Amino acid sequence: MQKKRRKRLLIGRGEIPENVSRQRAWQIQQRAAGLCIICAEKAWRRGSCHCAKHRAEHNEREKARYQRKVNPPPPPSLW
Repeated sequence: MQKKRRKRLLIGRGEIPENVSRQRAWQIQQRAAGLCIICAEKAWRRGSCHCAKHRAEHNEREKARYQRKVNPPPPPSLW
């Protein structure tokens, strides 16, 4: 049996679906213009959606997502 594949929402320049929120529509416009989707400054590189400041904050958030919150890892085995 084959898995169902999710279709990605591909949005070209100037194309914003009707069923998105006002905030998401603004973010799509900012990204298409090459600006940060949070503060509207210039994105740190082409194709990115964050400026240098918000890129660093985003990286910290993503790094924290994958760290253990409870029970530190066991010590390495001596055997």
